[in-house]
Amino acid sequence: MSFKMLVVDETISVECTFGCQGPSEGSGTNMELIVENLPVDADMVEQIAGTVTVYFGPVMATDVVVSVDANGTLTISFDPPPAYTCETCLFEDGEAVVPVIVIVGDKILSIDTYTYHETPKVESVRFSTTGNTIQVTFDISTNKAGFLDEFDCLELLTSVQGLGFEEQSCAWKGAKEFTIFLGRGATVLPGDGIRLRGASSRTGQGSLRR
Repeated sequence: MSFKMLVVDETISVECTFGCQGPSEGSGTNMELIVENLPVDADMVEQIAGTVTVYFGPVMATDVVVSVDANGTLTISFDPPPAYTCETCLFEDGEAVVPVIVIVGDKILSIDTYTYHETPKVESVRFSTTGNTIQVTFDISTNKAGFLDEFDCLELLTSVQGLGFEEQSCAWKGAKEFTIFLGRGATVLPGDGIRLRGASSRTGQGSLRR
């Protein structure tokens, strides 16, 4: 029985510069790695490309492309990682970090990481005790859709029908909760649906409760 021994070359660094994180369902952007301190020129790219292997955890990356710039910096890009939805896949506060291993020939250049983001789910949608606001909470932290202060609810909700025609707004109270401030003439009732723009906030939908 024979086996191949790989040696880690600690003098060569590998850094993720693009597509370093994505959704747990997969279909994120291509990942791009920059390799530094590896002597290479344009004439060597084709030769080196044939020896480059990238592992994403135990899965080999597909469609690996190798290029080099005028300064001799090597760039490796490949298809986005597959979905991270197995029964044993573990997340901590909505994130899972897996190793990305770059191998050139018989050398492991470096071990970098890729971060999966679990999609937050709506945990509750409730009226405040005064009835003039609605609190929406999620089971894990969100990216807050990039908002820090009050914002137009239509930036996060697919519709504001029933939420009032004046002075209606939304604001995050933290990474897990945001508030809808109802406007004048609001007609929304318990049991009505609230749907969010999942693409921008990685969130879902829920029904109102008192």
